[in-house]
Amino acid sequence: MTRVVLFGGGRWARVLLVVLRQLLPEKTEIAWVTKHTFQSAKTWLGSIHLPNVKLLQSIELASKSVDAVVVATSPQTHFAITTEAIKLGLPTLCEKPIANSIHTARQLLEIAESHQCPLLVNLEFLFAGYLKAFGERLQDVSIHSIHIDWMDPWCENRNSEVKYTECYTDIVSDQLPHCWSVLTAIRPGQSKLQVNQLNYKTSGVELSGKFGLVPVTIRLSRRATHRTRLVSINDHNWVLDFSIEPGYTKHENSVTPNAWAGLRPLPSSLLEFISSAQDREQREWTSSFARTFNATESALLASEQLRKIQDQQIGKLLESCDLSSTNQQQVDLIVDRFAPQLAQEGLRFPVRTKNEQQQFFEYWLSSSNKIGSRWV
Repeated sequence: MTRVVLFGGGRWARVLLVVLRQLLPEKTEIAWVTKHTFQSAKTWLGSIHLPNVKLLQSIELASKSVDAVVVATSPQTHFAITTEAIKLGLPTLCEKPIANSIHTARQLLEIAESHQCPLLVNLEFLFAGYLKAFGERLQDVSIHSIHIDWMDPWCENRNSEVKYTECYTDIVSDQLPHCWSVLTAIRPGQSKLQVNQLNYKTSGVELSGKFGLVPVTIRLSRRATHRTRLVSINDHNWVLDFSIEPGYTKHENSVTPNAWAGLRPLPSSLLEFISSAQDREQREWTSSFARTFNATESALLASEQLRKIQDQQIGKLLESCDLSSTNQQQVDLIVDRFAPQLAQEGLRFPVRTKNEQQQFFEYWLSSSNKIGSRWV
């Protein structure tokens, strides 16, 4: 390959850039495109040795010699950039969420199929060896229940860098696709996750449904005290804890440390993408959008349920006479509901710190009666 284009300038885009540079031949140029964070990206790039990386503020995909595209921008831009790339026949890897509605998701699927263009979603846990090994240990186990805890703190240190939660994407769209990846490892051959019930509190979301025929419960959180990645089979008869990868497996009273096998999940995901760009005749890619479509579909449907519940809670909140930016639960509710919605409109209000969240709440409180439909 001559040139790979990476769109996005945030923390995760930098991670992708480093791993891509390690995997691609040095002769392959990586065009790193970021408009809004160009200066900070330039400073960072100057502090690290990454050969043959060209930093740009924009690029015309149709007029350049481009072999493949990686999309790691703000979520509201994923659909447009991905659509342009695959219409040009450029193999594309997109971060989740790849679309913001079932309609646009199906549009993307149809465009990719009509252009016979590889379109992959970066669900790196599909490539976690310890998950595959856990699934293999369960081959002869009669599974009657699966529970997953996928919980994060609002802010944490990751690889010597402060990481804030993805507050501009709703929690279900952000975290549920990863849980889908875990479920496919436990139940190979299955892909249908159906969410029947969703409960929301500002502390987290609880979902229940089925994966295939097996009852599933899932807990998601962005305000947990610590990072948790835990899978429980048959009421804790089998447990996989990979809160700190690769974690451990527990069966009854026996605890076995997990081991890394081969490449880590992210390099494996990116390597498959590189292979898809080099061998376009191969159609059965693990993370192809066609194969992982239910991960997107189930998350979008659950997101609709989430918004309805949040709107009901906000309706009750507006009926009360006790609205205050010092009430953190009220603040969290408004941030959860409207920060992602406004981000879809291109309005990314700062809501990382408590002070920023309170200011956002006060803005909502002062303007909700004036702006109208934007807030409902």
